Amino acid sequence: MTHTVVFNNITTQNLQPPITLDYRRTYTLSLLKGEFVYSWDTISAALGNNGYRWRADPADPWIDATVPDGCFSLHNLETYLRTVLGEANISLLESSWHGRARVRVDNGHEIELGTLGAALGFAPGTAVTGEAEGSAPVDLTGGVTAVNLTCPSLVSGATSHHPAGNAGGGVIATLSLPNSAPYGVCDLVSNGVSAALGMESMQSITKIRLELLDQDLNRIKLGSSIATYWLKISDGGVSAAGARKATN
Repeated sequence: MTHTVVFNNITTQNLQPPITLDYRRTYTLSLLKGEFVYSWDTISAALGNNGYRWRADPADPWIDATVPDGCFSLHNLETYLRTVLGEANISLLESSWHGRARVRVDNGHEIELGTLGAALGFAPGTAVTGEAEGSAPVDLTGGVTAVNLTCPSLVSGATSHHPAGNAGGGVIATLSLPNSAPYGVCDLVSNGVSAALGMESMQSITKIRLELLDQDLNRIKLGSSIATYWLKISDGGVSAAGARKATN
């Protein structure tokens, strides 16, 4: 027998009625399809990539500033900085062939990119008057290069390094980034991966909890709750223990 469980904008699903399992049989958990929004922080104080300073004239003192924590694309970052810098009319443009950013400021303004430079591909502390191009590609991933979908309530295997110390579950799907821009929809596909359920201590399933972990198994905190996951619990046949009981 196969059971399908759908998660809409939640990561914990309480099952009523519970899914009843037979301890004499084997079961696997797999992902049919998953979608979530690329919405974790790409710039933040914790990431250490949000500091900069600016001035309207070379004779003026520097004004220290920080970008608030959030999920920023290059366009969204430009929009935010324009509200702060005003007449500097800052522009952030990304080259389509090498992924580097070009920063331009007008009207004699100057911006020193500070730690924000790391996200834009500039050396820390680079000062821009007029126009300059970064020496490395833009990095607005927030340090996340892969997303793993895990189910710690049903499957053991992976360990979450989240500060709270909560155990992660076996990985049932992995997405290597990027396949979407910030605040775009990311698609998760199982590629045939399934994880075995531990039947020794389980006779029914009343709750299923999912977690997204990065490539280092740190928990990913999404800024948007919009997500959908379709899970499948499949009967894999009589277990070895079940077969032994049947012959006794």
